[in-house]
Amino acid sequence: MRKEQQIKRIKEVILNNKNGFTINLKGKFVNKDNGYFISLTNIKGKNLNLLIKKALYIQRIGFNNNKNIFLGGWVDKENNFFLDLTIHIKDLNLSKEIGIKFNQQAIFNIKKLEEVYLK
Repeated sequence: MRKEQQIKRIKEVILNNKNGFTINLKGKFVNKDNGYFISLTNIKGKNLNLLIKKALYIQRIGFNNNKNIFLGGWVDKENNFFLDLTIHIKDLNLSKEIGIKFNQQAIFNIKKLEEVYLK
């Protein structure tokens, strides 16, 4: 998939799922039924194209195109976009440890669809 197509697909998913989404970096929804999502980055702003490019760059450079890195996020009432590169881990203790190392307030329990606060 060409980069322009990738950005277009991711943008389409975000704009059609403003309440929340988790996708792979080709723009396809992630189907996980257990474990935890842990955010590794916090990317926020109004320029969606720029934010997507930033997330893709961080994933490529910082995480060496790791296939276990996903893009999650949502849009708030003021049309701020929140994008997080996330990792899927099945073990709660390891998930908490990674969340703390990446200065996260919480991790996300996939099965219960709820946050697990770390602090």
